[in-house]
Amino acid sequence: MGCCATHTVHQEIEPFIIMWVLKVSDFLQMELPLPKHEELQAQGLLYPRGVLSYCIFVSHQWLSLEHPDPEGEQLLVLQKCLQNICNGTISVQNDPASQFFGDFRILSKEQRTRVREGFIWLDWVSIPQIETFHDEDPDDEISAAKRQRSSRTFAYSAPARPRRTDQEDFILSIPSFVQACQVFVALVPPIKHKDSNQICNYRSWSKRGWCRTELWCKMMLGNMDVPALVISGEFQGVFARPVNWVDCVPHEGEFSVSTDREVVTSIFKQALSHQLSWLEHEADLSLYRYFLSRKDTLIGTTLQPRSMAEFLENFRYKSLKASKKSSFSPVAAAALSGDADVLKLLLEARCSVDKPFKAMPEVGIANGLTTMHIVVMQAWRSPQILKILLEAKANPNLSALGVPLLACCRTAKDVELLVRYQADVCKRAWPLNVPVIALASGENTRPEVIAKLLECRASPNGPRVAGLGIAQPLSFVCLNASSNSHALEIAQLLLAARADVNQQCSASGLLYGMELLHRTYIQFVKARSLFMEATAEWSTSPLGMACLFQCRQLVELFLDAKGDVNLKNSRGRTPLQLARSEEIRQILLMQFADTRRQLSSCNDLPELEEFDWKTEDWETPAELPTTVEPTRESRVATELGQLGQLGQLGT
Repeated sequence: MGCCATHTVHQEIEPFIIMWVLKVSDFLQMELPLPKHEELQAQGLLYPRGVLSYCIFVSHQWLSLEHPDPEGEQLLVLQKCLQNICNGTISVQNDPASQFFGDFRILSKEQRTRVREGFIWLDWVSIPQIETFHDEDPDDEISAAKRQRSSRTFAYSAPARPRRTDQEDFILSIPSFVQACQVFVALVPPIKHKDSNQICNYRSWSKRGWCRTELWCKMMLGNMDVPALVISGEFQGVFARPVNWVDCVPHEGEFSVSTDREVVTSIFKQALSHQLSWLEHEADLSLYRYFLSRKDTLIGTTLQPRSMAEFLENFRYKSLKASKKSSFSPVAAAALSGDADVLKLLLEARCSVDKPFKAMPEVGIANGLTTMHIVVMQAWRSPQILKILLEAKANPNLSALGVPLLACCRTAKDVELLVRYQADVCKRAWPLNVPVIALASGENTRPEVIAKLLECRASPNGPRVAGLGIAQPLSFVCLNASSNSHALEIAQLLLAARADVNQQCSASGLLYGMELLHRTYIQFVKARSLFMEATAEWSTSPLGMACLFQCRQLVELFLDAKGDVNLKNSRGRTPLQLARSEEIRQILLMQFADTRRQLSSCNDLPELEEFDWKTEDWETPAELPTTVEPTRESRVATELGQLGQLGQLGT
């Protein structure tokens, strides 16, 4: 397993209330829809969580007002996906973008075994569904509070009430249950809600206030050896990319019961304070400063004015001079806090605005990104901050790791402001040499940002040759689509702007050398990562990328836009051959059959690329093509010795 988060919890967590769980082995064999808590308990299928149990917390959106999954559709996906994970049919890992920047994480064989032998926590089966009242015991709350102060275990202290139901106690203990689980699953297959007829998927799930709270509690309080896992289909399980949800603030979410917003805010405030105390105790000052700087945003409070001395003391900087050497710079702390007054004082003291960060993958910060990048990514709720930095002569075209500032914007207003200060919407920065709009399309940016970039005359199509072998905005959408709530809207915007759904791109320079290395490697050995597989195939069309990453909605959208099923990449592989799931292959075959029927009156009918579905080895691609120009091959051969870190990263 690759690099893990820096604040992994090593001490055993024990919730202060009984935690009912269901064996994974029992769940995989159960008929659906699933019986509720009381029925399973009567059947002897629920167990109190053991101290050393390996548990999976399942967060999901209810599909009806009375029952979470009345027809068993949602949990059927979970059953099949867990089975595929346990037997190794699918490999759970990070998205290719995270892997490119060095964050390689994969669910190991040992962890898959523990999942198979583990337990599941699911609200419908783990929380009493019949409400029974009990009298409040103040001594219990006092005792829990005392234990919490000397323990990593978090327990929410609810306001005193004369009577509370058992169900309410369990609901208020959800953060503790999240903390006690080793794996967090966001179960988000696209299924229609039975009452509202709205599609419930990753996008709708990420808007729910309770779901946001559960995910944040996983990140703040839980064991991060295994990042949050997004399951959207029986063959679709990927680790959630923090950049996709770090702006999903709980109190800004949607609630079925309006009073829950106040409850969630109270829970989150206590959980955040608990996390800050723990990080300070563990001397993890970078994460401590990050969470402290975002505290007001996360809990919805107003920043109180403070002096420079108070600022330095709050953020545990020994002095202004010493703070300049910190990996989490004072400018970043002030900017994320929205503290304009302190920020101006820091700029007057000549504190750097482009100092690179050390990696903080658990909060979506890649190694090498600058303070300016973090400002446009996570400080957009305080628009005056970016303006202050630009007025202080910060570079609007600043790039890091080949990513310009414009590619990280989360609001159209920030795009306008940067362009007003002469930011180039067509910028391509080394070593990626990929256009701004393509990089932005692969991030969790809002569709309004893509619309603004198009309005500012960014091209919806990428160049034919780039440093990275994928430069088309439509292809970039596919890289992160499984956990990007805006992927479909962004693709629709690009197509409306006449993006070419059949455009192909090729790499150049050292990155082309990496492509050759990966193509050669997977010729003989199974690809070790999604990034390696994507690199070998990145000369394919957007439709091919959608097939490779199993993005059903994008596959259907690109087919409607006349995507070519038979268009080959430089390895001679078509989108049809890149499709890794039977579901997507069937969609492609149906589309091809429809095309033949429509052209049945013509003599020149398209032919489907011959392909033996039964004998084809999906993990061992076809032979390398022999059509690459000799001059290019000879040039790349001289560059292979210079690959260095890039070559090591990919292999």
